[in-house]
Amino acid sequence: LTRQAARPDETWRSLNELGILYARSRSPGDALRLFEESEQRALDGGNRLGATKALYNRAVLLDRQHRLDEAQELFARARALSDSLGLRALSLPLWIGQASILREKGRLLDALRLYRKILRYEGDRSTGDEVVARNNMGELYLLLGDPRKARRHVILAHRAARAIHDRFRVGLTLRLLGLI
Repeated sequence: LTRQAARPDETWRSLNELGILYARSRSPGDALRLFEESEQRALDGGNRLGATKALYNRAVLLDRQHRLDEAQELFARARALSDSLGLRALSLPLWIGQASILREKGRLLDALRLYRKILRYEGDRSTGDEVVARNNMGELYLLLGDPRKARRHVILAHRAARAIHDRFRVGLTLRLLGLI
């Protein structure tokens, strides 16, 4: 139905949402195809924001499949689109995605630099972004052999997670505190 509507300005959104559902239902190949089509429909309709969201979702899915080089390239493309729109707040999830890939590739110091950049960001930043960045920094410092810094960042992540009543992230921070 979405494709028959022939409205690229709205079709991308439905395809993107359908891609998310397919990704959750363990149909990654179908999800990737839907995200690609969503991106193209958004671009055809002049909607760079929609294209950015589709690129982001594709990058996240590729990251989960450990297709790191492809995911990294898509995160970079999505970030370039986001920056071209002046939507710096969208950059934060993209930076978190890029930092995650750097971490998985063993580029721990580069990942730390990117997480620090997220924490220095002065625009709109959700507390959830701070929790993820600080908790991941805690993991990195632990891997780098600095448990004092690891503990400090995880405690700050834990406080932020509690402040927004995010039980999942509270659990993640407690797990890491237990490891430290």
